[in-house]
Amino acid sequence: MKLSQSVGYSTIQLKIQDATGHNVMVNRDVLRRTYSSLKVLVGHFYESSVSADGARPPFAISFIESQNGSVVFTIEPPDLRRARHILPTLGRLSRFPARPAKAAWPVAAGTALRDAVLLAHAASFVIESKSPRSVPTSTPGLSDLLSSLGPQRLRLPNAVAEALGDPYIQRVLRELFVAVREEGVASIVIGLEPNAPERRVEFVVPAADDVIRFVEGGPLTSA
Repeated sequence: MKLSQSVGYSTIQLKIQDATGHNVMVNRDVLRRTYSSLKVLVGHFYESSVSADGARPPFAISFIESQNGSVVFTIEPPDLRRARHILPTLGRLSRFPARPAKAAWPVAAGTALRDAVLLAHAASFVIESKSPRSVPTSTPGLSDLLSSLGPQRLRLPNAVAEALGDPYIQRVLRELFVAVREEGVASIVIGLEPNAPERRVEFVVPAADDVIRFVEGGPLTSA
């Protein structure tokens, strides 16, 4: 997965699957908690980004459930028709929209979506890798998680690595992974851009004992 700023990212797909790899329909409570947690995670990274003029127009996330059991969450562009500058000396609305905010929004939104998915991937990687080490890279702003069980590594923006250690963000991740406790669920599949093969990325969160322990309040790292 490329870690460049991701203007093209706009959708996250979530699939809850049984042991045969078939999708399981999401119940209302799990869907509500998943939706709420995604909004918080995307919002965390979105608010941390700074557009060219410092503006952060609001965003919304919608979702569509397909008949095959998958759920697609889409980040919606802001209505910038209302984002007009007030001219204090004239006391009236300017005719010129906040163009820097509009231009910067796709970058901020796409990167926030990407980082939210990377964060979920990193949490699963940490649990499965039994307390991996974090090491800096030669690329500014990036670090690697190195598995203690083998050569696997996961490259992350520093903002994602820092969020991974935040107790509040960990509580939100527990909500995102809550489906692993449902009867008959073997895994959660989370991915970006399901309809764009050239940008499609997905990973699996297994309903393994260590993941369930984390969801039920255990530490993110595994002994």
